[in-house]
Amino acid sequence: MNLMLTELLGSCKLLDLYVRRDSFHKLLDQLLSTEFVRYKKTHSAILAKAVKLSRCLYCGLLLSISCDVIVHVILVPGLRKFDTLPLKMDFIFFDTNDRSYFTYIYIFQIIYKPLMLVTFSVMQTLPWSAMSFTISQLNVLIYNMENMKEFVKATATERGCDGNEAFKELFREYVFHHSCIMRFIETIQVTFGGQLSSMLFISACIICSTAVQILAIESPLDNLTTVGWILVYLSLCILILFVDCYFGNTITVKCAYLPTAVFSIPWLDQPKNIQVSTLLFMAKTQQPVQLIAAKLVPVSLTTFTQVMNWTYKGFALMNQMKK
Repeated sequence: MNLMLTELLGSCKLLDLYVRRDSFHKLLDQLLSTEFVRYKKTHSAILAKAVKLSRCLYCGLLLSISCDVIVHVILVPGLRKFDTLPLKMDFIFFDTNDRSYFTYIYIFQIIYKPLMLVTFSVMQTLPWSAMSFTISQLNVLIYNMENMKEFVKATATERGCDGNEAFKELFREYVFHHSCIMRFIETIQVTFGGQLSSMLFISACIICSTAVQILAIESPLDNLTTVGWILVYLSLCILILFVDCYFGNTITVKCAYLPTAVFSIPWLDQPKNIQVSTLLFMAKTQQPVQLIAAKLVPVSLTTFTQVMNWTYKGFALMNQMKK
């Protein structure tokens, strides 16, 4: 059941990415735009942190999947002298334990499961990388505005202009940078909205069915290995769902802080027209920003709590029906 739901989730992600491939190409073009590529040395630590986080998430997910493949495809069948299939399969038209079919099915499972899980990990980390990049760009923008006074002095010295001209130039760059980030967030919603919504709904089913599977084990003390691996699988599903919601929630929190960052720039010492532009920009940043999965559900920690609540209710209902 769990494997079938994982296959369904991976298939939905692949199909959705194929349908939205034009949006994905647009996302890549925005990612390589001059506004995002151009940054100062002081931003290196912020951007490096985002890259490191994306790599750690991908490597961690791939390592977990590799451990699962090694245990279920190699170690467990090896302890049984490879007399049983890694994954139990039942067909109506033939017996999978028949030696004329057994070898071919075994080879198929050895190739199919690793490929399916690796594809799932790649598809899962794509939106993580995009959201992590968005957070890093918001951090860069906030850093620039909070330290604008020093940047104005440095720009005025470098270009040989007065402070007002340097302020106008930097302010124009920050407004353009903010617009690029907002467009990038909209493109993320279009590109990964279907994947995020399918992850929310199907993950709830996977978590619920996995919890029921644990209670279905008649003698847990005699099957500690099985119970352990099911708990690991359950924890991994919850963690993946949490990371999705955490990144979406962080984007919302960072965008909500932007008006405070705009207010911190030295705009009160500028001419009246610059003050008016600053107030307009401040009003623009006050608009709430949320990642919406397929225009249905906001990707946030509140949604994560609600999904876990729905999962528990479904688990309690299925457990009651089982009794």
